[in-house]
Amino acid sequence: MTNRCLKFISITGLYLVMTLSHALGNDTTYNISDLSALQVEEAFDEYFKHALDIRPSERTTNWTTMLEDMGLKYINKLLKQKTIATKDQNLITDISKWPYFKSNELFIQKRDLVLTKIIDQCFSYKAKETCLQLSKHYFYDFPHELTFSFELIKILDSHKVPKPTLWPYAQKFAQNKFSEFYCHKSPLKELLSEKILSMAWKKKKPLAIHSDCLKKVLPTFKKILRSSDAQYRSAAFNVLKAHNNLAPNDYSSYFLLEYLDDNLKSIKDIDMALKELDNLSKDINLRESIQRDLSKLDLLPGKIFNSNKKSMAKIRLLNRHFPEYIDLYAKTCLSYLDGSVKFNKGNPTPHCHSLFTLDKKLNILPALFHKSYSKATAFTR
Repeated sequence: MTNRCLKFISITGLYLVMTLSHALGNDTTYNISDLSALQVEEAFDEYFKHALDIRPSERTTNWTTMLEDMGLKYINKLLKQKTIATKDQNLITDISKWPYFKSNELFIQKRDLVLTKIIDQCFSYKAKETCLQLSKHYFYDFPHELTFSFELIKILDSHKVPKPTLWPYAQKFAQNKFSEFYCHKSPLKELLSEKILSMAWKKKKPLAIHSDCLKKVLPTFKKILRSSDAQYRSAAFNVLKAHNNLAPNDYSSYFLLEYLDDNLKSIKDIDMALKELDNLSKDINLRESIQRDLSKLDLLPGKIFNSNKKSMAKIRLLNRHFPEYIDLYAKTCLSYLDGSVKFNKGNPTPHCHSLFTLDKKLNILPALFHKSYSKATAFTR
């Protein structure tokens, strides 16, 4: 066989291979008409595989309009599905990196719904750590609407993710002026509250948070002023004081509880507590309001009833200004001891025995109380 024949056969064979390859679509380049046909069919996989076949110089308004339409329809399709398949997860994240979609606000807004759906379903099929890594990847590697942070926090919180892990997703969000529309909603409100309190406990620089957002969170600390947790209460007081958000009644509640918990250290705080006790003695409505709040606590503050040399004077002062509380503490104790009231979290009056012992000298409590106490504790003697 001559060289000329061999050359002809080689060229013919190569042509056949190229023709077959083209027929199979291995190197087929689609034009705008092909893409338009795929748009009508809503053939998303094939469309996005070839959408960038169009040369940059030929990507007209018609092309961008078609691209946006297919992107939004694809998102709507995914949102209607019960679960989003892995291939669709890969495709939606791939096209999210395309320059056009990276700057399209409508696409980003609706695409974020898909990403949060993927994260949510991840916890049903994969390890928590895997889903946390996926959340981090989506959060940092893609542009988002402001609300994505809030929705992500909601999903992670619903899957019992510890709040410290959620903080990076809330940090910049809380600094945005539009965050005020979300800062009063759970679980963001609780997340911000805990972070602010944590900074106060550690005496660190106040948290960077937009003032309008902070206004939505501060009412949470008002409730904490009536908490039975002294450290928690003190941190809340310091936060409110730093932001000039304390009302006269707040001072009364706080310093009364500090007095009851025997938690006053400085002369200044002792003077403030005595001043507030004096104010309480003159305002029956305020006493009744505070009494109602205290009665709802799982643990009534009462370290002041401990048996020590200073207790007698402190209890006498309390009895002079706010005797209702001593009655509340004693009655609650008797209800616990005789079993007439069920307390799910155990004894709400751990200093009860000290109070009744001291009262043998104080003579503040009614004789009927002592009779009930003796009866309830007879088995211990």
